[in-house]
Amino acid sequence: MTEQGEDPTVRKYLLMGYSKEAVIAALKTYGDLQNKVVQFCPSYTRIREMGFAADAVAGALAMHDNDEDRAISYLV
Repeated sequence: MTEQGEDPTVRKYLLMGYSKEAVIAALKTYGDLQNKVVQFCPSYTRIREMGFAADAVAGALAMHDNDEDRAISYLV
């Protein structure tokens, strides 16, 4: 933990501009595989804004290797 109480791995991605919710979901899904996390976070955020549940979005993105269109098709 940093002095601010934030996990250093989470903080690294927050500093890149990703939302905390997206970062935590990405890390649960992929661990600290940076290329996967940075692919996951923007798509996760956009799909969540469509109203889909967090777990469903994370699962759909993981299932379709972060392909946003395929994940949305699966969710619909």
